[in-house]
Amino acid sequence: MKNEFLIAASMATLFAAGAHAAPGDGGPKRGADMDRADVEARVTEHFQKMDADSDGTVTEAEAKAARETMMAERSGEMFAKADTDGSGAISEAEWNAMAEKRGGKRAGARHKGGNMMMRADADGDGRITLAEAKAPALDRFDRADTDKDGTVTAAERRAQWQTMRAERGKGRTAE
Repeated sequence: MKNEFLIAASMATLFAAGAHAAPGDGGPKRGADMDRADVEARVTEHFQKMDADSDGTVTEAEAKAARETMMAERSGEMFAKADTDGSGAISEAEWNAMAEKRGGKRAGARHKGGNMMMRADADGDGRITLAEAKAPALDRFDRADTDKDGTVTAAERRAQWQTMRAERGKGRTAE
């Protein structure tokens, strides 16, 4: 179960990154319209980064290594953005400014997408193929493409996000 979670968390993070590529990385810009080819290209790019031995599958060890590398890169980027005076340290004022910029969210808050990878491993062999990796991303794309025009717009993505949040809220009970 621990192994499945590590793979799931790694792939979920990378798949999410595929839907929100940063400007200048060769992918669509954040908030830009995306078509199926964009989604497939992003998943393929992330999959290839994770497939360290280029054998066409991603194992737990590869997923864990890719996640650690990605998290280290993101941590460095976040630190550089927060250290606005370039002092090499984050002051309380810089920390508070960063938190305020993020809408008051904790800087360490994480996206939870744990079971995405478990669903992607269709044959349950503990290895994810490119076809298995693409399937959930394309399924999400198809659900978001509400007008079925082959393109998901920023508005369709927001609507999908709101629907997912509402569905998650249904399972919770007030205490």
